[in-house]
Amino acid sequence: MANNKKWIALVMAVILVGTMLSGVAMAEKDVITINVWGGTPEEGGPGAIVEAYNALNTGIQIVYTRYVNDESGNTKLDTALLSGADIDIFMSHGPDRFSNRLTSGMCEDLTPYLTEAGIDVERDFGVSYARMDGKDYAIPVTDAADFIWLNKDMVEAAGLTVPTEWTFEEYRNYAKALTNGDGENKVFGSIVQVAWPNMWMKPAQVALGGDSASDKYVFDLENEYFTKSLQWRYDMEVIDQSQVPVTLQKTSKIAMQDMFFPGKAAMMYGGSWLIRYAKNTTDYPHDFVSAFAPLPRWDDQSGYFNSAGSADEYMAINPKSAKKDAAFEVLKYWATEGYYPACAFGKIPAWKNADPDKVLALVLGENADELFDVETVKRVLFDDFNYFTTPMVPCRSEVAVALEREADKCLSGEQSVEEAIENMKTAAESIVSMQ
Repeated sequence: MANNKKWIALVMAVILVGTMLSGVAMAEKDVITINVWGGTPEEGGPGAIVEAYNALNTGIQIVYTRYVNDESGNTKLDTALLSGADIDIFMSHGPDRFSNRLTSGMCEDLTPYLTEAGIDVERDFGVSYARMDGKDYAIPVTDAADFIWLNKDMVEAAGLTVPTEWTFEEYRNYAKALTNGDGENKVFGSIVQVAWPNMWMKPAQVALGGDSASDKYVFDLENEYFTKSLQWRYDMEVIDQSQVPVTLQKTSKIAMQDMFFPGKAAMMYGGSWLIRYAKNTTDYPHDFVSAFAPLPRWDDQSGYFNSAGSADEYMAINPKSAKKDAAFEVLKYWATEGYYPACAFGKIPAWKNADPDKVLALVLGENADELFDVETVKRVLFDDFNYFTTPMVPCRSEVAVALEREADKCLSGEQSVEEAIENMKTAAESIVSMQ
């Protein structure tokens, strides 16, 4: 009898374990995996968002894959999308990278999902260049406005003050005043981001906004501000030698943060995405305070736009995804309440309902006064940026790269500003005519 009881107990235990294992297997089978690709390193914010979401146990788990946000990295993403790789959501950084994906049918129309969720992109996130023919194909998740970083110690040592408004000529004068030394000991007054194909034209876009577009050249190269914009770069890099030359940056692959935080450049034309480097005092040790200033403007300009154009990190759903409903749930979370963990890495949410006090506290961290001039940060970071959009045409990225090539020739002394602009027109017109 006792043996029978033991046998029955053993059988029941086996059945119970089998049931439990079956339940685990069923649970694992029911979990939906959403693959997200983005150009930001996992440790720069995405990892924290993914960890927080996966901990919610919603039945959806996110796997994040980083592609390097340069020419080869973006080509890798495009190739993966075209070849049918298992990508559900992907991020694009900047309009020139995004334009080909939008016009080539790589982005799912999100309009039905947004309507059902009660989301109005322009109302809830701001001006978007992901809208085409009245439909929305992506959501901007990061407010990536352009502004100027200054080494406050160097600025004050030069007898200058942190500007609340200024012109491009005044910026040039600041750069000259802040430049000193030579050779390995040289400190440049300024450095700009050369990884952006449109960096040379950003000063023109500050004046023109959406009027910087052209049907003939994609970008309105006949407008005088494009010539003035390239001339400004030429004067600083070639004539004054107060700005880190584009040739040096590209051949040495020097990033802005690698010059600014070690004290080799006193100003940089950047944005909030650089905050994570300021806070990372282990890899970027520095003992000065960073101050922020708004973008310069031209003396004679009437409009005043932020050269970033609009918010950044546009999240789109791959039309080939078999999990679009789950992907949209992830996208919606990432773009709204779920974005807060990324703020600790210097990311500013584009979501207009985000709590500004919470965002600022997370962005600057606990030792903010040791690293930032907090008053200038508040003044610049939460300004009402005047964003703009320009048409997303299929050849936009190709034209931008071609124009950058001519700009680089000019800035390396191979041709004049006037020759560069004329060669840009020829190259752009040729590309547009082939469409």
